[in-house]
Amino acid sequence: MAQIKYDTTLRITDTGSAVLPVTSTKTVTYTSKSDKEYSIAAAATQSIWINDAEGSDDITANDDFDFLYIVSNKDDVLLELVGDLSANGADDVNIVELNTDVPFTLGSDDTISGYSTADGLGTTTAQTFERIRVLNNNASTATVRVIMVT
Repeated sequence: MAQIKYDTTLRITDTGSAVLPVTSTKTVTYTSKSDKEYSIAAAATQSIWINDAEGSDDITANDDFDFLYIVSNKDDVLLELVGDLSANGADDVNIVELNTDVPFTLGSDDTISGYSTADGLGTTTAQTFERIRVLNNNASTATVRVIMVT
C-alpha cells in the first residue's frame, strides 16, 4: 500500500508578540489515488466526483475517499459538497468558496445532515458525500486540482 503525507505550517506575523508556528501532519495509507486537474470556464460547473456506488458515472474510480485535497488558481470558485437526500427529498448541499492557492482538505467523505423538524428540535443523520461539483464564478477560466485517495 502507498501513503500520502500532508504537512501544513501556519505562520502568524504579529508585531506585538512572538507567535510560534502551528504545524500538523496527516498521513493516509491508500490503495487507490486520483490526481486530476480541471480547466473550468467562467460560469461553468464541473462534476469532479460522483460516488459510483450510487449508480452514477465513475469519474475517479473511487466509491468513497479517505482524503481529499482541492486547490484553485482563482477566487470566486465554489465547491459544492452534495450529501444524501435530506428528509424533505432534496439534496443536502454544502457550499464552500475556494480562495486562490488556499487548499481545501477533507479527511473522509463522511458528513452529518441536520434539519429542523416541525417542533423546532431538529435531527441529525450520519451520511456520506455523494457528489462534488465545482462552479466557477470567476470572470476567467479557473484551474482546479483535485487529489483524492481511498
